[in-house]
Amino acid sequence: MIKNLQIFYVVILFLSFSTLKSQVKFGVKGSLQFTNIRNVHKHSDTRIFAPAVGLFAQIPFNDFNDSWFFKPEIVYSEQGEKDGKDINVKFYQTYINIPLMVKYYFGDFIFPPCCRGKETHEFFIEAGPQVGYLIHEKNKHRDKKWYGGASKFDISAGLGGGISFARKHEIGIRYNWGLNNIYDNNKVYSKNGKWFKSHNTSNLGVSYFYFF
Repeated sequence: MIKNLQIFYVVILFLSFSTLKSQVKFGVKGSLQFTNIRNVHKHSDTRIFAPAVGLFAQIPFNDFNDSWFFKPEIVYSEQGEKDGKDINVKFYQTYINIPLMVKYYFGDFIFPPCCRGKETHEFFIEAGPQVGYLIHEKNKHRDKKWYGGASKFDISAGLGGGISFARKHEIGIRYNWGLNNIYDNNKVYSKNGKWFKSHNTSNLGVSYFYFF
């Protein structure tokens, strides 16, 4: 499955390069994240300042567009949480994430007219799906024994925004909400007496983007 995702990513970039290669921009990103997982560990403690680093491409949708972009990324991401209080076990997880974001730049009304636009400052918003593949776990055996263990894939939806400085440096914030249950073998007891499963990830990250 991970090979298929890699092939999909390469095909997207190749097709984009063939038509818009002169306008495609590349860059690197670094993030600090607040991550946790709903309803699984007994005393769920958010993991604070988990790091993430990655590469991205920014691709315009057509030759006549300067606002709408497709931005695929590949990111090494430290996630997970602690089972806090007396237990205090670190159930940390490492993912290779592939966000596929649609990005829009819009006019900046905070700065005066002389300091707005592509050459100075702009705001942007972005949204899109993300697929993550689990490559490492801390305390994997305990996690599997006590809570059923995490699945290999984490699918989420991301929404974010930020400010761009001459489209060279950008600072953004993005929230990813997990869409799938990553603890399939763990159950939570509800108030009405029925078993249900709801173990999705939650990830809030602050990022710095640099364009080459």
